[in-house]
Amino acid sequence: MALSQAILATVLNGPMTGYDLAKRFSKRSGYIWRATHQQIYKELARLEREGFLEPVAEGGETRADRVPRAITQAGRDHLLEWVVQSNEPASIKDEILVKCMTLGLASPEQVAQPIAERRAQHEERLAHYRSVVDTHYPEPRALESEALGHYLALAGGIRYESAWIAWANDALELLRRVKPR
Repeated sequence: MALSQAILATVLNGPMTGYDLAKRFSKRSGYIWRATHQQIYKELARLEREGFLEPVAEGGETRADRVPRAITQAGRDHLLEWVVQSNEPASIKDEILVKCMTLGLASPEQVAQPIAERRAQHEERLAHYRSVVDTHYPEPRALESEALGHYLALAGGIRYESAWIAWANDALELLRRVKPR
């Protein structure tokens, strides 16, 4: 998936400014997709040039980061074309797993520390996802269309975070059992 699809999918529900997108994709809240301000503004300009987004004038605002952009029909068509394409499973690219491979060079405590820190971050995300589901999607079986899509993304996030936390718990338990050399 590219940033362009993440942006187009995000503006499906209504126009957003570059600033709004940057907040949505920030390190603090960008759980599904992360991007820097620079990446977002560069991609917004490209999406506009290609006719997938268009500026929506609101109150005469002229600053590029404050001009809302809406998805065009060409943008919807482009996004739908991407949706129906088959794709390969994402590869795991996680530095924590590489750090685990250093056990022997690093002590069990040194390997355990970043795992425990990351587990706390995943627990925070899991709590956030569950809170959003409880607040906005308490009856998932009754959802339709866009709301169901948002719920499904959150449900996938909940499963991912739960699995990561379970792995971290197992890893930390096993590391505690390693005898010092």
